[in-house]
Amino acid sequence: METNRIILEKKEFDIVNSILQSFNNKAQWQKVSDGSFLLSISDEGAEVMSQTIQEKYVLEGFDLYYNLNHEGEKYQKLMDKFREIGW
Repeated sequence: METNRIILEKKEFDIVNSILQSFNNKAQWQKVSDGSFLLSISDEGAEVMSQTIQEKYVLEGFDLYYNLNHEGEKYQKLMDKFREIGW
């Protein structure tokens, strides 16, 4: 099983950490000196995380007029990071 690593900013960390707690994944966090976080997560965990972020993007990422909102921008950035590692 491969381990994936992603560097996240604090606001991204908060989102990902809350999602991880909801499905009890055993991902590992390491705080980096610049205030960002290094997430180490299994392939299975990365797949579930990527799918969950995509679902949240669709459900929470747009206003009533289908314009991208602030939450959507955060989810979009996270989706890009997970795509970089193949998810």
